[in-house]
Amino acid sequence: SLKEYNCWYKFLDLLVLLIPKEISYVLSWRVEAEDKMRALGKGAMSHNEITEYVKKFIPAYETYLPHLVDNPPVKTVLRCLLNKNRLP
Repeated sequence: SLKEYNCWYKFLDLLVLLIPKEISYVLSWRVEAEDKMRALGKGAMSHNEITEYVKKFIPAYETYLPHLVDNPPVKTVLRCLLNKNRLP
């Protein structure tokens, strides 16, 4: 439950929601980030490790994101729907 975050909302003047048009974009964004890290010679997860890692969080996106979009915890909200290239 996200109720534990309720105490923090009073400190927010504005909530910015960056919303992927498709939840599957989250995986491709993580793959892209890991590929960039690998290209720089930094430690990075394999594509299989990324998939397994991101799959753990997809249910949270599917569960909490629609409620957050429809019932934001603050009055002022900037919603930005992102395409696969992270553009509105």
